Amino acid sequence: MMLRRLFAVIALAALPTVAAAQTCLGNPSFASGPLNVTVGAAADGNGYGLGLGSTVGWWGGKLITGASVGWDSYRSPERTSQGGSITIGTQRLTEDILEFCPFATAGIDRGTEFTRLNGDVFKPSVDEYGVGVGFGAQLAPERYISIVPYGIIRLTTYTAFLQGLGTTEDITERDTGGVFTFGLGFRFDEWLQLSPTVTVSSFEGADLVIGLRGAMALQIKR
Repeated sequence: MMLRRLFAVIALAALPTVAAAQTCLGNPSFASGPLNVTVGAAADGNGYGLGLGSTVGWWGGKLITGASVGWDSYRSPERTSQGGSITIGTQRLTEDILEFCPFATAGIDRGTEFTRLNGDVFKPSVDEYGVGVGFGAQLAPERYISIVPYGIIRLTTYTAFLQGLGTTEDITERDTGGVFTFGLGFRFDEWLQLSPTVTVSSFEGADLVIGLRGAMALQIKR
């Protein structure tokens, strides 16, 4: 079975009148020099993960770039892994309500050695590539809080190289599947958003992933 990453972060902004939030990715941001930092935690039936990320908007959202790092812990087989990813995309607005963001992403994951039930010992490394789209809307904006539902759909391909240790032979595994994340954000004063999330995927044996992420909008000078 494919060694999948736990989708802990899959990646995360002073005036409300100038806000141009990256709502399609579940992030608040400012129109001038948009930069945000995200932290997240997630868990499924086989482990949990932690992550840290940041995205930057350029030229009024015509270009969005992001990077993230993460750490995961699994129970079966018992192991940990560390990885990172980069994202590039663009932001679009539909009728001043719905935002959507097409994007592409690439990532790597390097894990500790583990032992399968048959006694084979491996040290895994996983490469990931994908394309997708995020969409979201800021509903009932008030002075201090607003509700921000959003979703992210992506098609992801994994290549896992399992380096055999001792007498175990090397194995390469590949898989492609769809991943969908739904988040319900609570945005405070346009610069802070907390979002519980649910992630499902079409990968064989994948569990439902429950997460919580926070995104804080900052500002960079241009």
